[in-house]
Amino acid sequence: MDRVHGSWMKWTSNPVIQAWIRNTISYYSNVLEPAAWETSLSFAGEQGELVKMLVPESRQLVRQFVSLITKQKLSFQAVAMASGSDVMQQTRLGNALANQIVEDQRLDQKAERLAELSCVLGLGSLMST
Repeated sequence: MDRVHGSWMKWTSNPVIQAWIRNTISYYSNVLEPAAWETSLSFAGEQGELVKMLVPESRQLVRQFVSLITKQKLSFQAVAMASGSDVMQQTRLGNALANQIVEDQRLDQKAERLAELSCVLGLGSLMST
Protein backbone atom coordinates (compact mmCIF):
# COMPACT_ATOMS: atom_id res chain seq x y z
CA MET A 1 0.00 0.00 0.00
CA ASP A 2 2.88 2.34 0.79
CA ARG A 3 4.31 1.73 -2.66
CA VAL A 4 1.05 2.68 -4.37
CA HIS A 5 0.71 5.83 -2.26
CA GLY A 6 4.32 6.80 -2.98
CA SER A 7 3.91 6.39 -6.73
CA TRP A 8 0.63 8.34 -6.61
CA MET A 9 2.33 11.21 -4.76
CA LYS A 10 5.21 11.18 -7.25
CA TRP A 11 2.73 11.19 -10.13
CA THR A 12 0.56 14.01 -8.79
CA SER A 13 3.47 16.19 -7.67
CA ASN A 14 4.84 16.34 -11.22
CA PRO A 15 4.14 19.88 -12.55
CA VAL A 16 3.63 18.65 -16.12
CA ILE A 17 0.95 16.19 -15.05
CA GLN A 18 -0.67 18.87 -12.90
CA ALA A 19 -0.83 21.10 -16.00
CA TRP A 20 -2.39 18.23 -17.99
CA ILE A 21 -5.03 17.72 -15.31
CA ARG A 22 -5.74 21.47 -15.07
CA ASN A 23 -6.00 21.86 -18.86
CA THR A 24 -8.16 18.76 -19.27
CA ILE A 25 -10.59 19.86 -16.57
CA SER A 26 -10.84 23.39 -17.95
CA TYR A 27 -11.29 22.05 -21.50
CA TYR A 28 -13.91 19.35 -20.92
CA SER A 29 -15.75 20.74 -17.88
CA ASN A 30 -18.44 23.38 -17.70
CA VAL A 31 -17.59 24.04 -14.05
CA LEU A 32 -15.08 26.83 -13.66
CA GLU A 33 -15.29 27.65 -9.95
CA PRO A 34 -13.98 25.19 -7.37
CA ALA A 35 -16.85 26.11 -5.03
CA ALA A 36 -19.53 25.28 -7.62
CA TRP A 37 -19.19 21.61 -8.53
CA GLU A 38 -22.66 21.06 -9.98
CA THR A 39 -23.17 24.33 -11.83
CA SER A 40 -21.33 27.34 -13.17
CA LEU A 41 -24.02 29.73 -11.90
CA SER A 42 -23.29 31.92 -8.91
CA PHE A 43 -24.57 35.13 -7.41
CA ALA A 44 -22.80 38.45 -7.89
CA GLY A 45 -23.43 42.09 -7.14
CA GLU A 46 -23.35 44.04 -3.92
CA GLN A 47 -26.37 42.26 -2.43
CA GLY A 48 -26.25 39.07 -4.47
CA GLU A 49 -28.95 40.34 -6.82
CA LEU A 50 -27.17 39.34 -10.03
CA VAL A 51 -26.68 35.85 -11.39
CA LYS A 52 -23.21 35.34 -12.78
CA MET A 53 -22.77 32.60 -15.36
CA LEU A 54 -19.27 31.42 -16.13
CA VAL A 55 -18.89 30.13 -19.67
CA PRO A 56 -15.76 28.20 -20.61
CA GLU A 57 -14.29 29.49 -23.83
CA SER A 58 -11.20 27.33 -24.11
CA ARG A 59 -13.00 24.51 -25.93
CA GLN A 60 -14.60 26.89 -28.41
CA LEU A 61 -11.30 28.63 -29.14
CA VAL A 62 -9.38 25.36 -29.46
CA ARG A 63 -12.03 23.88 -31.78
CA GLN A 64 -11.85 26.98 -34.00
CA PHE A 65 -8.06 26.71 -34.08
CA VAL A 66 -8.20 22.97 -34.87
CA SER A 67 -10.70 23.52 -37.68
CA LEU A 68 -8.34 26.08 -39.22
CA ILE A 69 -5.37 23.74 -38.91
CA THR A 70 -7.13 20.67 -40.31
CA LYS A 71 -9.22 22.44 -42.94
CA GLN A 72 -7.19 20.96 -45.77
CA LYS A 73 -7.26 17.18 -46.12
CA LEU A 74 -4.02 15.25 -45.86
CA SER A 75 -2.48 14.69 -49.25
CA PHE A 76 0.84 13.05 -50.02
CA GLN A 77 2.59 13.12 -53.38
CA ALA A 78 5.09 10.51 -54.47
CA VAL A 79 8.38 11.72 -55.93
CA ALA A 80 10.15 9.40 -58.33
CA MET A 81 13.85 8.92 -57.71
CA ALA A 82 14.37 6.49 -60.57
CA SER A 83 15.14 7.01 -64.21
CA GLY A 84 13.60 5.00 -66.94
CA SER A 85 10.34 4.45 -68.78
CA ASP A 86 8.27 3.33 -65.78
CA VAL A 87 8.72 6.49 -63.65
CA MET A 88 5.17 7.74 -64.25
CA GLN A 89 3.73 4.33 -63.41
CA GLN A 90 5.72 4.19 -60.15
CA THR A 91 4.57 7.71 -59.23
CA ARG A 92 0.92 6.84 -59.87
CA LEU A 93 1.30 3.68 -57.80
CA GLY A 94 2.92 5.65 -54.95
CA ASN A 95 0.15 8.29 -55.00
CA ALA A 96 -2.57 5.63 -54.99
CA LEU A 97 -0.88 3.80 -52.13
CA ALA A 98 -0.55 7.03 -50.10
CA ASN A 99 -4.24 7.87 -50.66
CA GLN A 100 -5.27 4.36 -49.63
CA ILE A 101 -3.23 4.54 -46.42
CA VAL A 102 -4.77 7.93 -45.53
CA GLU A 103 -8.28 6.54 -46.06
CA ASP A 104 -7.76 3.12 -44.44
CA GLN A 105 -5.98 4.46 -41.36
CA ARG A 106 -8.39 7.44 -41.07
CA LEU A 107 -5.40 9.75 -40.79
CA ASP A 108 -7.55 12.87 -41.31
CA GLN A 109 -9.56 12.09 -38.16
CA LYS A 110 -6.42 11.14 -36.25
CA ALA A 111 -4.69 14.36 -37.31
CA GLU A 112 -7.66 16.39 -36.06
CA ARG A 113 -7.60 14.59 -32.71
CA LEU A 114 -3.82 15.05 -32.57
CA ALA A 115 -4.14 18.79 -33.14
CA GLU A 116 -6.83 19.04 -30.45
CA LEU A 117 -4.82 17.11 -27.87
CA SER A 118 -1.71 19.10 -28.74
CA CYS A 119 -3.56 22.32 -27.96
CA VAL A 120 -5.02 20.98 -24.71
CA LEU A 121 -2.13 18.93 -23.33
CA GLY A 122 0.80 20.49 -25.12
CA LEU A 123 1.84 17.25 -26.77
CA GLY A 124 0.60 14.62 -29.16
CA SER A 125 1.79 11.70 -31.22
CA LEU A 126 0.43 9.89 -34.24
CA MET A 127 1.23 6.44 -35.49
CA SER A 128 0.06 4.57 -38.52
CA THR A 129 0.42 0.79 -38.59
